[in-house]
Amino acid sequence: MKKLLLLLFLTIAGYQLQAQDLIVTQEGDSLNCKISKIAKDRIYFTFVHKDEVRKTLLLKSLVKQYQYNYYATSAIPEDHKALYTQAYPRFRGGVSGGWSYRTASVAEGLDAAVKDYIQDLKKGYNLSADAAYYFSEQMGAGLRYSSYRASNEIENVSATRPDGTQVYGKMSDDITIHFIGPYFSSRMLNANKLNALLFNVGLGYLGYQDNAVLIDKFTIKGSTFGFSADIGYDMKISKNLGLGLQLSLVSGVLKEYEVSDGRSTQTVTLDEDSYENLARIDLSIGLRFNH
Repeated sequence: MKKLLLLLFLTIAGYQLQAQDLIVTQEGDSLNCKISKIAKDRIYFTFVHKDEVRKTLLLKSLVKQYQYNYYATSAIPEDHKALYTQAYPRFRGGVSGGWSYRTASVAEGLDAAVKDYIQDLKKGYNLSADAAYYFSEQMGAGLRYSSYRASNEIENVSATRPDGTQVYGKMSDDITIHFIGPYFSSRMLNANKLNALLFNVGLGYLGYQDNAVLIDKFTIKGSTFGFSADIGYDMKISKNLGLGLQLSLVSGVLKEYEVSDGRSTQTVTLDEDSYENLARIDLSIGLRFNH
């Protein structure tokens, strides 16, 4: 009797080892797999894909039904070495560059030539780099650095020195604005997890520098609290590489700055109606690295 029970146990155990489970997706696809864990909102399993044994997961919202020991035999070799494949990329890095435009209005009452000069100075270019980690398919956080650069110059301008002397020469500005800070990211992956629509919001440091000339050379420097927001779309072009388009807003208000002529430095505190608006719109394109 004991031998019979042992034989029956070994037969059942052998069947359990060879049996394989079933997952049916909401789209009607049937997966011959081995379920390893059922969590609150997802199912972890192993299956064979293109002659490779892979470990992955599916959100329960994408699963219509599942059943243990549905198939009598397993398609997974006993000596397999499974590859772990994520259902979605968790790391995203990117570099971008493109056109920028500062949104601040030009003061009224200026000479036409000066007004045109300032309008041209509002147009520039941007470069940025960022990296983010996604805790779930939809939510993540990251760190971003971006810079704005614009310059302009005109000849034959006049200026009056403190002693009343009238002088003539060149006027130029070479402006750089840096932003660095953390951001929160929300994304929507398409059905095959290849492309993504992203919304990012961040806070951080905004630094301003203008290497200027008004007959004589001087430098203006300042910093303030910055805000960034953007919407972008990533399109996959290879296994871990994508192409991204992005529209961004970076903003901040400069309330004081330092002016240095190389010999001395003074701090200028602005009145509220004279604050320097650093807001700009960036339109950029770049490469995305996903894993």
